Amino acid sequence: MEQFKRGLNQFWVGAVFGLCLAISLVLIPVAIIMSNINDVLKIHEVSVLVDKVSTVFDKSEQAISNAKAALTDFDNDVMMDMLSAVQSYQQQTQPLLSVEQKQALKDQIKEQLVVKLESKLNEQQIVFIMSVFEKLTNTKKEAQALPD
Repeated sequence: MEQFKRGLNQFWVGAVFGLCLAISLVLIPVAIIMSNINDVLKIHEVSVLVDKVSTVFDKSEQAISNAKAALTDFDNDVMMDMLSAVQSYQQQTQPLLSVEQKQALKDQIKEQLVVKLESKLNEQQIVFIMSVFEKLTNTKKEAQALPD
C-alpha cells in the first residue's frame, strides 16, 4: 500500500509537471506570434504616418515651387504697371465718397491691369499680381507713398 501511495504521488507530480510543460509549450509560441503581430501593427502605423508626412511634404514642396514660379520672370515693367494702377486707384478714390464708386473704380482698374499683364505673364503670375494689387489698394496709406 505504501508503494501504491508513492506511485500515486509520483503520478500526480508527473501529471502536473507534464501539464505545465504542455501549457508552456503552447503559450510560448502564442506569445511570440502575438509579439510579431504587435510589431507588424506598429510597422503599419509607422508606414501610414510616414506616408502622411511625405504627402504633406510633397504638397508643401509643390506650393513652394508654385510660389517660386509665380515670382520669377517679373520684370520692372510689370511691377511698375501694378504700382501705377494702385497709385491711379488711390488718387482717383480720394475725392470719391461712396464705397460702391470706389469698388467700381477698383474693378475697372483691375480689368485694365489684367489686359496689360495677359501678354506678359501666365495666369498664375497674374493671380499673384492681382492679389498684391488687392492688398495694396486695401491699405490706408495715401497715394504719395508710392513712387511715380
